[in-house]
Amino acid sequence: MKDHAMFRFESEWMLTPYRLAVHVPTKTAVLADPHLGYNDARRRAGDAVPHVSLDEQLAPLKQACAVLDLAALVVAGDLCEARLDAEIVEQIRRGIAECGLELRAVVPGNHDRRWADFRDRLPMHPEGFSLGAWTIVHGDRTLPEGPVVMGHVHPAWRRGSLVEPCYLVQPNRLVLPAFSRDAAGGAVNNAPRWLGYQAVAIDNERVVDLGIVQQRQNPRQRSLRGFRNS
Repeated sequence: MKDHAMFRFESEWMLTPYRLAVHVPTKTAVLADPHLGYNDARRRAGDAVPHVSLDEQLAPLKQACAVLDLAALVVAGDLCEARLDAEIVEQIRRGIAECGLELRAVVPGNHDRRWADFRDRLPMHPEGFSLGAWTIVHGDRTLPEGPVVMGHVHPAWRRGSLVEPCYLVQPNRLVLPAFSRDAAGGAVNNAPRWLGYQAVAIDNERVVDLGIVQQRQNPRQRSLRGFRNS
């Protein structure tokens, strides 16, 4: 297990503790699943949860901009929790502008209902967005051929009682953690779908290389394999 402030992947990518990856050649931050408006959507549904401002939700992005040399942003789906509306779109545009970033692309996700109503205000790319040799998608549909960056699955790593958001990497594949702190992460430990992927977890202000996701044997399997007839 190795700790880093950042983690380089495939020479082009830097995985950061801010829940976003940076495409180094273009200085573009790529994040997935911000689910902006999550708490407000819960409140409208009758749940007693506190209001969380857009500034608070975008805080990790602003922290990244203060530390890293960034020029642009791409959102890999689920920009909002429920559906896009004029108020949240204007808040998003203003918040990103305050970070000094160009919003280069938004790839609509399955939560981004009514996204087509805002094609004139946001750079929508429903078929994905090319960044160098990579295609940025949400991940809720069949993946394109070639190198892909995706979100949607909210990967996380369980360590004891902690569940930490994580990146998953493999040649030609980068799976992003959910940018939203409210998005529940699905533990990838021992998950058959992710066997062979390298897991890089986020632990406060650092990233932690956890190595390759492997099939874990249960104690009975180990004892049976170690049994020998005398």
